Amino acid sequence: MKETKNFKDKVQQLLRSLKRRHRKIDYPDYKEPVDALVFAVLCEHSTTQQTLVALKRIKEYFLDLNDLRVSRPEEIVEACGPDTGVTNQTALNLTLILKAIFDKFNSLSLADLKRQGKKEIRDTLRRFGPISEFVLDYCMLTAFEAHAIPLTANMVEYLKAQKLIEPDLPPPQISLMLARQIAAKDAYTFYALLRKETEQHKSKKQKKPKTRTPEPPPTETAAEPDKNT
Repeated sequence: MKETKNFKDKVQQLLRSLKRRHRKIDYPDYKEPVDALVFAVLCEHSTTQQTLVALKRIKEYFLDLNDLRVSRPEEIVEACGPDTGVTNQTALNLTLILKAIFDKFNSLSLADLKRQGKKEIRDTLRRFGPISEFVLDYCMLTAFEAHAIPLTANMVEYLKAQKLIEPDLPPPQISLMLARQIAAKDAYTFYALLRKETEQHKSKKQKKPKTRTPEPPPTETAAEPDKNT
């Protein structure tokens, strides 16, 4: 898709519309980048509220991130609860990433990466197991102050439904296109508001009652003639 002036205008119009419809958002403060990674892994396939609940339960159930690292995926899913959307695959990815970080640094801290350039950080994060583009972009944006637009699958579908982007574009390309049109200072605001809009839109669709197709009226049949007449 060619980035035309029309595309730029649509993106800016969407940002203005999101700012009008939603309240001001709070920016996360990740002093430890690993915390951003954990949040991103949990929230990629869950809502923001579900993720906050899952994190609260994780902190209550496990001693620390090291305890989480050596736990079985089934144990993590059970601790989070079925209402948080955390699956065995999500839990497995989380433990694999934490183990990869620990194996490299002998600790669960990525604070030293802040001394590196953005490209070096991004390349290093890619080596820590099953890290998706969304998790990578979220961590770069919130923990390393990089210019990125994280997009979940639901956010991509919303953008396509709004006809902002072409239906066959891959998510990484969409993120890059949006980042070129959204200023760095607005990147997290755009992500957070678009995510909120997407989650509310999906929730309304799920709650909308299904319309039943009315049954056709019974066909009237002609009365049989009286044989005695």
